[in-house]
Amino acid sequence: MTDELPVQLNVADFFLDARVRESRGDRTALLTDAGRLSYREVQALANRYANVLSSAGVAPEQRVIIALPDGPDYVAALFGVLKIGAVVVMVNPELKPDAIEYFFEYSRAAVALV
Repeated sequence: MTDELPVQLNVADFFLDARVRESRGDRTALLTDAGRLSYREVQALANRYANVLSSAGVAPEQRVIIALPDGPDYVAALFGVLKIGAVVVMVNPELKPDAIEYFFEYSRAAVALV
């Protein structure tokens, strides 16, 4: 196999940004009960999450809890965290606040998206 992985690989870039660079930005990336979102739309949402997290001081390799229900915000938050090189800690959004707080402390997360 001649395809070699790059020295650094960002999953958000590989699965999301690359589709936009390949002129596939208008294709459907996410289909929900509320409608469809294109790669470009998901990318824009993910960039917003990435910018907010960076502005809040979240650095690469820090943990970020995501406790959001399935949907566009969850997907965008996931890619946003990955874009800045942070580590995703997925937590069930149905948990009570004290349980989410436990995971926050246990994982030593920098922030939680709830």
